[in-house]
Amino acid sequence: AEIRPRSDWEAVDLGFAMVRRDFWRCFTAWWLALALPAAVTGYFLWDHPVLWVVLFWWWKPAGSRMVLFEISRRLFGEQPGWRAMWREIPRVWSRRFFYRFVMARLSPWLPVTLAVEDLEGLRGKAHKQRRQQLARRGDGAVMWIYLISDLAACWFGMAILILALMFIPEGQDGAWLLALESWDPANPTEIPLLILRLVVCCVMLAMSLTDVFVTGAGFGIYL
Repeated sequence: AEIRPRSDWEAVDLGFAMVRRDFWRCFTAWWLALALPAAVTGYFLWDHPVLWVVLFWWWKPAGSRMVLFEISRRLFGEQPGWRAMWREIPRVWSRRFFYRFVMARLSPWLPVTLAVEDLEGLRGKAHKQRRQQLARRGDGAVMWIYLISDLAACWFGMAILILALMFIPEGQDGAWLLALESWDPANPTEIPLLILRLVVCCVMLAMSLTDVFVTGAGFGIYL
């Protein structure tokens, strides 16, 4: 990629292009960080799928950091092997844990400031000044990405669910039909567990797909 000044949305497109080029490696790297925690919490929260998906959403920065690790090194000519990827997993969870997963978890600037934390290693006053500099440069694009990304994940999750239901062989959808029949229209908030579990699993898959590109967009703006 040519490193040069770009408009905000041109920078976003650059980030998308970097992710598209190595999509399957980025997608796999994202899940390397989240697969085990998601499986363990899913085992214990199988009867509480809403809490499960909320925790999964809260942990997304770990996956984002793995994608950033992949595309940032490939941009500058490195090709990290799988051994390097495995070694990076503990660091994506432990690096500035309290700040990233507690204090600044809801910051819309997460896709951009991750690069400041992970690639520049800035802390304290230097980190704040660099963050403010980036905020002045790409605020419009970042805010739109922040507003749209989770909504897009929910919409995409429902699309995945509908597509999956279309491929259920005829006559083998009895459990799904039974769950729909047991859903009482008088109490629409009391959703049967089977439906909730399927929706949550599809939304989690959609979150991973969208977050890979959101991370790329943030890195493009950072560049």
